[in-house]
Amino acid sequence: MSGRVLVSILLAIAAVAGAGLWYTTQYLYYETVTDVDTVTVAGDARPVRDYQGIDADSSPLKLRACFRVDWDYAAAREGYSSAEPLTAPSWFNCFDARTIAQDLAAGRARVLTAEENDPYGFTTYIAQYPDGRAFLWRQINACGAAAFDGEDVPEGCPDPARGAALAGTQVASAAGVAAVAVQSDAPAPEAVTLTMVPATGGPPEPILADDVTLRAAPFAACFTTPHSIPMLTETYFVAENPVPAPAPDLPCYNAAAIRDALNAGTALAFLAVADVAPGTDRIIAVFDDGRARAWHQPRN
Repeated sequence: MSGRVLVSILLAIAAVAGAGLWYTTQYLYYETVTDVDTVTVAGDARPVRDYQGIDADSSPLKLRACFRVDWDYAAAREGYSSAEPLTAPSWFNCFDARTIAQDLAAGRARVLTAEENDPYGFTTYIAQYPDGRAFLWRQINACGAAAFDGEDVPEGCPDPARGAALAGTQVASAAGVAAVAVQSDAPAPEAVTLTMVPATGGPPEPILADDVTLRAAPFAACFTTPHSIPMLTETYFVAENPVPAPAPDLPCYNAAAIRDALNAGTALAFLAVADVAPGTDRIIAVFDDGRARAWHQPRN
């Protein structure tokens, strides 16, 4: 077999594998939802029509919907400061997070708080337009951000244990919240939330993560993710000038190998959390085979 034929075969295999991974992250985790004629807003069921939605068991954050309403419209600003529409998969093209966010900021639409802490740690928002268009999404709230990171929840939040009991396994199975194997004597949480900053701005969003191994201090982590690099690039903020920090006592983590992969284009770095500590960001590098590595580095 000639070298050219072998290279062609390898490229074809890589293309098929890449296509399969892209399909998995873009489609497999979602189910379409159309048989909805009411949505809950502050405890009241309100009628809707032409409902097009997506959802998934893998994460409460997968919920998105587009529909039309005949509700009264008042240009209220209630809840706007916390509402940040989350990007939807590219194929669900009725939901344009960037446009919705711009319209909310400009007063061309209003935001309604649909449900709070149902499931625990998440708030469901609706953007309503004067012409009857409406868009729904769910995002982590302050209660969830603290509870999932193992911190004390802010005053006024429901009890996390009670919330977990009410929501079944929702808290434990939330995207990005994964049990970790600790590789350091330094204190570490029993769970870590792995996130990325959306390309459109707003707070970090949890990503799917499995097989997480963590070094607590200084921070470094190894895990796998089903998210493909093309999907992540479309959705999340690509990090500038990533510099993997050394973690010699974490066998799965090799700073030099991460750097080589980034330089070779077989991995891409994303901003996970800005200011995880003053002047320091958390960075996640994702390899084209689904491996991922995270570290903290000073902001450039």
